[in-house]
Amino acid sequence: MSGKVKASGEFKAFSESLKHNLDIIALFLALMMSYLDNIGTDENKFRELYENQLREYDEDVRVWLRMDKLEILARWIFEVSITRSVEAFDYYLSQILLKVFTKRPDIFRASEYKAEVREFLEAGSVPEFMKRYAEKKVNELSYMGLPKIIEYLNNRLGLGFDTKTSSFQAACEIVEVRNILVHNAGHVNKLFLQRTGRTDLVEGDLYPLTLDYLKDRFKELTKTAGNLDVVITSHFKLNQ
Repeated sequence: MSGKVKASGEFKAFSESLKHNLDIIALFLALMMSYLDNIGTDENKFRELYENQLREYDEDVRVWLRMDKLEILARWIFEVSITRSVEAFDYYLSQILLKVFTKRPDIFRASEYKAEVREFLEAGSVPEFMKRYAEKKVNELSYMGLPKIIEYLNNRLGLGFDTKTSSFQAACEIVEVRNILVHNAGHVNKLFLQRTGRTDLVEGDLYPLTLDYLKDRFKELTKTAGNLDVVITSHFKLNQ
């Protein structure tokens, strides 16, 4: 992120949420190591785990992942963490867009934005009407999916966000992973393959989840949100 543009409160909340999720994973793995080794837990190890010691447990993790019940537990915590993290990203995006539409009502002057007189009368005032209209637009956008939302912001509002970066592509993929976790029991489907372009997976495969994958994708998701925050905050002059 550029030091010239102050991060929004919405982004800071999202970033903290992802760090919290990583802390939970680290705690979970530390507890499992403690259980398997039949030793007492060490709070200092918990604090250091995800920062610089998590990789040291990779071999041990592979050992206990071969145990059926522990494999189920590990996948469950990974799935929950991905789902919660993507939902946190979706919430960040909806909140920053709500701020845009609320602080920049001039956006609604474009011919595509039309409202009935009834909606204005029900609101009772211009500020309340704009607030409701902003919420309505954000709700509509939320169903479009990340690539389509950015396409809309770029084409309709001149945002100029670069969608060709590897970070953005990785962010889009983890969103699709979340979708198959929630809607297809974690199994790859045709829609996932179409949207991600993955050729190393086939329809019906259980999507592989590893600790390294989570760490990498959370990093890219945070990077994408940070880049997007800079562009949106700067383009719409939200700090002014």
